[in-house]
Amino acid sequence: MPAQNLPTQPTCWVGHLLSPTNDPTRHNFLALTGSPNTNMLVNIPNKLKRSYIGKLKFSNFDAAPNGKRVFLATEENVVAALNLKSGDILWRHVLEKGSEGVIRFLSVDTDVVTVSGDKDTLLVRGWDPSGGILQWEWPLPKTDHRVEDTHWYMSGSKLYQVTPVALSHVEVTVYNVGTGGKISAHSVPAKWITDTSKCILTTSYLACVSTTLDGKTLFGVLDVMDSEEEAQFWSKPLSEFIGKTPLGPTLGMEPVPGPVPAVIMREAAGNNARYLVYLSPKGPQLFPKVLSEYASVVTVVLEGQHVLLQASHSADVVEITAHVLETGETISELVGSTHAFPLGPSSLTAAVCAPRRDKGPGCKILISLEDHAIALLLHPG
Repeated sequence: MPAQNLPTQPTCWVGHLLSPTNDPTRHNFLALTGSPNTNMLVNIPNKLKRSYIGKLKFSNFDAAPNGKRVFLATEENVVAALNLKSGDILWRHVLEKGSEGVIRFLSVDTDVVTVSGDKDTLLVRGWDPSGGILQWEWPLPKTDHRVEDTHWYMSGSKLYQVTPVALSHVEVTVYNVGTGGKISAHSVPAKWITDTSKCILTTSYLACVSTTLDGKTLFGVLDVMDSEEEAQFWSKPLSEFIGKTPLGPTLGMEPVPGPVPAVIMREAAGNNARYLVYLSPKGPQLFPKVLSEYASVVTVVLEGQHVLLQASHSADVVEITAHVLETGETISELVGSTHAFPLGPSSLTAAVCAPRRDKGPGCKILISLEDHAIALLLHPG
């Protein structure tokens, strides 16, 4: 077997890895999980006291160049920062209990920004990335819309609030993220959206699918950063973008984690094929390769290229592949190696890639495990 196909040394931590070794039973782990399932810790000596942050919901790497932190929000209403080298918790805040503290949005720029709460009160908060100190907070105005139907996106100092309204329009409201001052508000006609439409926001793009009475599937995309004069939320038959596929009325759609706008579509019943659609400024483009049923994906930007990282897990090994998103071209420097990963099925949640001196590109990949633990994988090792 060629050397490049051998599993590499597992250069990663799960919560906290004290010293890399080829023997996974000799690792000391700090499992960052609220799950009672801690089987991954069995037979691991010198267990450390576990600190819980809960099931991962959102994750962002440090926005600073050569950043050394990753910021997380969890289903248990926790926002936290971890040290990328060690996995140690740098700071952590537990927000209000129940629906009042549910974290709806996380973004990282100069500050760590969260939107949390329920239909009665939604709070926008800014946290200092270094120490987690609360810098500011302000409430979003109440609306008649369900909070579950509302989406947020942040660009620079602007916070975009986006709400599709069935059989009518999409509301786009822009706030100054630090002060709460309203910058603008406008509506974009979208009468083709119904109560059963599926809408998600991936970066600044709102993507919706809707099924007509005669069984046709419509697909539409709106860049919420477009001005009121520029904004158009058109819809076209899905087949015009992805051709003839088994996708039908039970279509499922989910955003792809990462800085590049993309969605995965799949038939919710009876078909395991998954199709990735890249939402480019020129219009939606179908990724030329069909994704396997169990592969996990995330997007990154590497030297100006939009890259799709894909991970396949089998027999305690994770294999990472990389392709240019627009063309499907393989990025040879990021394929050909696998990683010993004896921690069970996993999914990619965030990644960042950059050139390395005399080594070619390298990636830091955040992985979420079935028992709610998290791991950092360096690829190639």
